[in-house]
Amino acid sequence: MADVVDNLKKAFKDVRLCKSRGGSVSGNSRVLAQVAEDIFLLSRQDAHFLLPKILQWLCERHADGTLLEREPALTVLLFVNMATGYTDEDYEMDQQIAGKRAAKYAKKSALYLKKQAEGLFGGFSANQAAAIVDWLEHAKSWKPYQAHQGNITTAQRYWRSIADRRRRELADNPTRKD
Repeated sequence: MADVVDNLKKAFKDVRLCKSRGGSVSGNSRVLAQVAEDIFLLSRQDAHFLLPKILQWLCERHADGTLLEREPALTVLLFVNMATGYTDEDYEMDQQIAGKRAAKYAKKSALYLKKQAEGLFGGFSANQAAAIVDWLEHAKSWKPYQAHQGNITTAQRYWRSIADRRRRELADNPTRKD
């Protein structure tokens, strides 16, 4: 766990919280729990700053045995996985379970979330995306995630693609910083 937290801290060390918001969230479990519950409401800048703090907090909660299923762990997983889209299999399953109308709504929602994710996660560097992949690998054995292995796999694939794309951009433009 220490390696995962260290990777997150190192990858996001230069990211700052919007000055107009002020305050400190590091180490404040109550504040981090609330932010994690409302993670889908974050702006791009706040997501860039707060996501690694939330991931570190979840590692600490898991390590000390206090991470419970009713906590926002699943919400955070869905947040880091929201850009993966909606497959034909998802549509067919939703249609069988909830009907055609609900499946169409779910597909529209997934497309909307994918577009939002592109805006939210567009500024993440290769190292930051790789740190999120490491966190997902570490967290996939946690009890709250046992029934969500497919979400973890698709999220890892998404974040690896961001890391790979950023590395290619750096290779194409060596004067640019990661």
